[in-house]
Amino acid sequence: MTQKFHEPFSPAILETTVTKRFVKIVNDVSDDVLSSEEKSKRWDWSGKLVGKVSKEVLIPLTSEEDKQYLLKTVKRGCLDYLNYMIKKGRNNPWTRMNSEN
Repeated sequence: MTQKFHEPFSPAILETTVTKRFVKIVNDVSDDVLSSEEKSKRWDWSGKLVGKVSKEVLIPLTSEEDKQYLLKTVKRGCLDYLNYMIKKGRNNPWTRMNSEN
């Protein structure tokens, strides 16, 4: 994964790349759900989001292997972002959360 951090204002924005496998999993599942009215209704996530959004669906992953792969990829990005913020000395909210435990 290649990463680039943008800081035109606060907070920092992480731009990254993901593997073709990641994109294929998300696209295949999304295409399957969005092409079916029944699945679109079943996995509709619009009511759980802020604002007036329509047809925002949860991506239901039935393959445990795919689920773990996506989770690992997203987790890596989150950890890289947190480490970047620590390096920049801008991790105060996360530090406070940890000290409250």
